[in-house]
Amino acid sequence: MLLTFLLSIGAGYLVRLAEPMVRDALKSVTLMELAISDGLYDMLTLLLLMLALAVICTILGLPTPAFVVILGALVGVFGQDILRVAQSKGGDAE
Repeated sequence: MLLTFLLSIGAGYLVRLAEPMVRDALKSVTLMELAISDGLYDMLTLLLLMLALAVICTILGLPTPAFVVILGALVGVFGQDILRVAQSKGGDAE
């Protein structure tokens, strides 16, 4: 279960890197520019990465509880922002 959590953190972290590829792939499949906001592309990318993670974990025989996958993905997506805020709050206290 810990490996699943770590893999889901990685999937969440990869959202920002994989989003342009998903956007380009969707554009090439539909052959037109879709009126989708950037936030929806990010959400679609996160869902695709979590689905791929669930498939990989199932193939490897790892337990894949949805709570662990979602929690890890959220930490991966927002972890850098949370650390940045925590560090700025710690610097203000001194």
